[in-house]
Amino acid sequence: MRADPAAVEAPRLPEAIVAFLVRFSVALHKHSTYPPGHPTLRAADASVAEALASLFASRAELRLGVARHELVVDESATDQGHPVLRELAERLHRRAVGGLLLRKGLTAEELAEVLQALSGDPTAMRLRLLGEGDPLPTWPHATVVPLAFRRLALAGDEASGEDASEV
Repeated sequence: MRADPAAVEAPRLPEAIVAFLVRFSVALHKHSTYPPGHPTLRAADASVAEALASLFASRAELRLGVARHELVVDESATDQGHPVLRELAERLHRRAVGGLLLRKGLTAEELAEVLQALSGDPTAMRLRLLGEGDPLPTWPHATVVPLAFRRLALAGDEASGEDASEV
């Protein structure tokens, strides 16, 4: 008897990654609420840094892919029914963030700057990621990756004669 493909459950994210993402979401929300330097931000940033440090004990980097309603980490998607993680994915997606790469060595200051940059106005962030307006800061241990539709092609587009980079 063959298993129903719909019944096969996708691999679940480890709890440590889910805990980090929840803390990241809370800190991102607080960065959009409180002014820079507020004590609440320092506590939220420290919580995220602590969770990230525990992840970096067993890995050199953390890659987050962003979809409209979910995040993808290590080829596993977050639960779309998880309200905090779904809101985080939607918040990042509204800002045209396609992914985040966080590398071992990320300092608390870098992390706070990344959170501050991501918490701003969605339209301004989209423009910055598209290369319009003020450029997005760069960090030694963090990279914000924009959504990239320019290189997207549908299967069978080869016959159309269009270069996929033009799509």
